[in-house]
Amino acid sequence: MDTKYMNQKAEEIRAQVIDLWGKTVGQLEQISRNLMESGVNIFKVEQAKLLAERDRLLNRLGEETYRLLDAGKVKLPKQVTDTYMKVRKVMDRIMIPTQGKSTARRPRRRSSKKAS
Repeated sequence: MDTKYMNQKAEEIRAQVIDLWGKTVGQLEQISRNLMESGVNIFKVEQAKLLAERDRLLNRLGEETYRLLDAGKVKLPKQVTDTYMKVRKVMDRIMIPTQGKSTARRPRRRSSKKAS
């Protein structure tokens, strides 16, 4: 075989290998970026779940503390009792009774059934 032909074929193969290698590296870099982004997204979802759980627990703690203060079963620092009094004032303004049943009509819940 001709040496010139062999060198030309070797150069073509070398160019194809370099091109293929460049594409492979590019794809690996894209996969790496995607994995990093999905890891960040998973972290954000988990963080949002934890924040929602914290908010739910704080709300529950506040309601339980409010009930204890309202029943006179607990004595807390002035800062907490001040906040309790503010909540009571707001509740009085929106006519939510602190004890017993409400005399005000409550809005009816909408039925999930469709009228036939």
